[in-house]
Amino acid sequence: MTQVINYLDNRRTVHSNAINFCQNILKKKFVDWDTVYRSNLSQPIRDVDLVVTIGGDGTLLQASHFMDNSIPILGINSDPTKAEEVRLCQ
Repeated sequence: MTQVINYLDNRRTVHSNAINFCQNILKKKFVDWDTVYRSNLSQPIRDVDLVVTIGGDGTLLQASHFMDNSIPILGINSDPTKAEEVRLCQ
């Protein structure tokens, strides 16, 4: 059980680092942006030029349900080095 907890904690850290990395880049740019966490999505996404998701397929798909096809979406995989995650569930 400890091995699974350590694995999940490591994945959470990698994901958090990816979010922080992207936010630090955006802070240096002259663009208006806002962070909306996946768990807080409840209203349609409107009046934006671009949606950037940081996570995996589920994050991108969930965001897409809150917007129409006129808004471009860019998905950033927060942990592209872990293809074996699928095997963990088998």
